[in-house]
Amino acid sequence: MASGTSNDFAQLVKEVEAEARAAGPEAIAELEGFRRRYGRASQLIALRKSVGLTQNALARRSGIEQSEISRLERGEGNPTEATISRLVSSMNAEVKFVPKDYDPGEQLMELAKYMDERGAASARALAEHWRAMPREEFEECARNL
Repeated sequence: MASGTSNDFAQLVKEVEAEARAAGPEAIAELEGFRRRYGRASQLIALRKSVGLTQNALARRSGIEQSEISRLERGEGNPTEATISRLVSSMNAEVKFVPKDYDPGEQLMELAKYMDERGAASARALAEHWRAMPREEFEECARNL
């Protein structure tokens, strides 16, 4: 993607947000609905690609028809909790609730600080250290980041 394309899209999003604010509460609610729908779709696509699966491979693993996966990735439909659970569990993932203001960059900075404090030579060393931890200790550590 060309660097200008990213800036053009960011500008378009700002313009759409400004138009929604100017149009009032109904337009803002509609914009939030689009964000939720297409946000879930983009998360599903990103997760599927991050584990190296095609839609067909995910369909075979999950038992969900490829055409349904395609629909969901286009932001269409309203999947049930069971459908979402089958999809994400077949990619060794889970659904979580996160705050709207969640910033993974902030957590990465905390992780870097944690690594520096413990003298971890690399992210791999930290990952190996965490992998060896009992699950409860790992979860406690993760909550404190």
